Amino acid sequence: MAGPTIYAELNAVLRELVESAQAILGVSFCGAYLQGSFALGDADEESDIDFVIVTHDEVSDAQAAGLQAMHERIFAGQTPWAQHLEGSYVPRERLRRVDPSRSPWLYLDNGATELIRDNHCNTAVVRWSLREHGACSPDRTRRASSSRCPRSSFEARCRRRCANGRSGPESLIRALDPAR
Repeated sequence: MAGPTIYAELNAVLRELVESAQAILGVSFCGAYLQGSFALGDADEESDIDFVIVTHDEVSDAQAAGLQAMHERIFAGQTPWAQHLEGSYVPRERLRRVDPSRSPWLYLDNGATELIRDNHCNTAVVRWSLREHGACSPDRTRRASSSRCPRSSFEARCRRRCANGRSGPESLIRALDPAR
């Protein structure tokens, strides 16, 4: 089965996610993107599946209810991959620039079935990952909805996040940006 990952069962879950989201969101659907470890090529069987679904408009209450039912249905699937989706639904214009206030987006946490409003994916790191490495749904171009997150903003946030960690910020930046 062809798909964005080497795991056939995961590709089936992703296909269901994207096709269902397209049906629920209708003309508001802009694109579906893998980001995080799967986009960076560093995922394995224990990884969560980080996604961002970009919309043309804010998700309406009716659409949110449809997405909620869809995530409950997917979570109940037979494959463990179905219980490890993690991602957000974000309007294209809100994704274009780093949001200093990190306003919440409609979000599904890894292992959860309930959509909530959370700022988990509203970061410069996610925007950079989407722009540079986001694997998109096959019928959309990656650049169509990727953000304009400047490298300097991404690097500064990586340095702050790594300040207390074991690995320095340069190693994290190099890991996420092999061209560096």
